[in-house]
Amino acid sequence: MADQSGSWWQILLGKLGIQPVTSPQPSNTADTAALSPEEAQAYEDLRNSLNVVFDNESNREPTAAETSVTESTLRSAEAPTLRAVPLPISRPGQLLNLPDPKGIARYTITGRVWPNNLGEASICMWKDDKLAAFSLTIDDNHIQDHPFWTQLCDEFGFKATWFVIGNQVSWQNESWANWQALLNAGHDIQSHGYSHLCDAMFYIQREYRQSVEVMMDNLKDAQVVTHAYPFGFKTNKVGSRCECIKTLNDRAEAAKYFLAARDVIGAIAAINKVDFMAVPSISNLRNFFNSTTTFAYFDSIFDVNNKINYRAWYCGHMHHLPDQATKDYMRQVFQHLKKKSADVWVGTFTQIAKYAQQYATAKISNLTVQNKQIRFEVTDQMYDGWFNFPLTIKIRLDTSWGTNLKAVQNGKIIPVQVITYVGAPYALVDAVPDAGLVIVTPA
Repeated sequence: MADQSGSWWQILLGKLGIQPVTSPQPSNTADTAALSPEEAQAYEDLRNSLNVVFDNESNREPTAAETSVTESTLRSAEAPTLRAVPLPISRPGQLLNLPDPKGIARYTITGRVWPNNLGEASICMWKDDKLAAFSLTIDDNHIQDHPFWTQLCDEFGFKATWFVIGNQVSWQNESWANWQALLNAGHDIQSHGYSHLCDAMFYIQREYRQSVEVMMDNLKDAQVVTHAYPFGFKTNKVGSRCECIKTLNDRAEAAKYFLAARDVIGAIAAINKVDFMAVPSISNLRNFFNSTTTFAYFDSIFDVNNKINYRAWYCGHMHHLPDQATKDYMRQVFQHLKKKSADVWVGTFTQIAKYAQQYATAKISNLTVQNKQIRFEVTDQMYDGWFNFPLTIKIRLDTSWGTNLKAVQNGKIIPVQVITYVGAPYALVDAVPDAGLVIVTPA
């Protein structure tokens, strides 16, 4: 066999602190005799992950794809040691996410519900009793676009979700301060993987886990509980520089770390049938205004005759903003969202994923009406450590209550507003499931 000293794979292993003997054939026990068990395992894992065919001609130059992989791998070799952080365990009554319904409806979609009797209550399908929901998500670490997005969101009063690649934050002029600023402004900062599945040293469990840990370590007050699959749920790497890396997305593993995950399949999410671990999304919000493409036409979510999209979750995803035309298009989208604000809730991906799963499992109990006081509890089946977003509860009021109300939950003031429908007054109360007794009274 040809002498392998100085070959690119050996230089790589040397930089990783591994010094193998000259032969790369792990099937020969003499080849790894000079390594400790830990080094031998690391050597074997690296060899298998890179999927490189070693033969008598292996003293060759790496391909362009392998060079990119090598650079990424060397960067991650300097990554901090993983911390042993215990994960919550999904169990009945404390679910981390809902199972895939496989096309079977969890409940029946209806229009807005208006209780008839004094004190009667219902849980609104969307926050503030909106008809539908919309979320804008932005993938990858394109910090050059932050000024545009923050100005646009501030102008219209919306918040977006950024899915961040953990190990790229320190590259070039980027720092965690860029993302902390967005988080401080009320935007949602979530996981797009640690290496975007482009690092041979990161098997899928570590890819998910370290993406969460590095963000939690570097972002104050972050709650990293949702994820966007790199290359989509099916990990389509064809044509990518990472194509030679064999790590694939895994729904079961993702479900251990996240309450929801976003796919790249272009469709609107029928909220009573959606798999929350593979939420569809419209790339670049294409056909947002095109009524002939019902799979992506935004206003279809308000159409009661559309049996698929009515009252659905419209999720869109962007990457970088290549030109002024794209920015102008996004402004048109935001203008339309503002125009439809009476009927659509524009929330972050994480907020909507929380609300929808809480709603699907929630119920009202111990409801009583006495002496101008309405008391009730709201519970759900989701994990309380993650699912802490208020559900909007609609309650029929007597006209004598007036429009100035007070609502408390477990002794704490919570939001409440009064609306009217066909002359009848209703309270909209924002209550967190499993957070204690709610009491509503005239102020």
